Amino acid sequence: GLGVNLAESLIDDGYFVIGVARSPIESWSIHPSDGFHAYQCDINDESQVKHLFSFIRKEYQRLDLLINNAGMFSAELLQGTTATRFEKVLNTNLISVMSMTREAAKIMRKANSGRVITISSVATAIRIPGNANYGLSKRAAEELMLDFAIEFREVGITFNSVRVSFVEETGMAETLSSDARHKYESRLMISRPLQP
Repeated sequence: GLGVNLAESLIDDGYFVIGVARSPIESWSIHPSDGFHAYQCDINDESQVKHLFSFIRKEYQRLDLLINNAGMFSAELLQGTTATRFEKVLNTNLISVMSMTREAAKIMRKANSGRVITISSVATAIRIPGNANYGLSKRAAEELMLDFAIEFREVGITFNSVRVSFVEETGMAETLSSDARHKYESRLMISRPLQP
């Protein structure tokens, strides 16, 4: 999905990329010789997140950029969802962003330099039925970036979020019905999908 495209673009720009996923990512089209390291980590597990950044600190001694790209979408009406499913979306889209950003900032702070970018969504601004927990979690993640920016205002780290709409060939829109997708796209300033 979008993660592979981001990784490939960063590698092309000369970055060494650590790709993180819950499941093994050996099947990705990116190979270690390309300046890439695949790291298996469930970002919803705080202890695994801490191990990830401990590995980065020991192996590379620095971190220039963190992209919070993980996201979980659940197209459910509030009256039909459960607290467990609602919490799962919040954990993936918000709590993990806090954990990942906190640990990344610890490494970046030592260099007084770094960038954190959180991938948000146009769903934060487009309210349609079935979008509540996803949109809420992404709006909260945007607020979290502002709070990190305030806490680190004396340090050379920036915290930003980018709202994206559908990106072609990433699997982002395949879970939506054509009617739901049309409702989203009809409310965008540019109502066509993004290219990776």
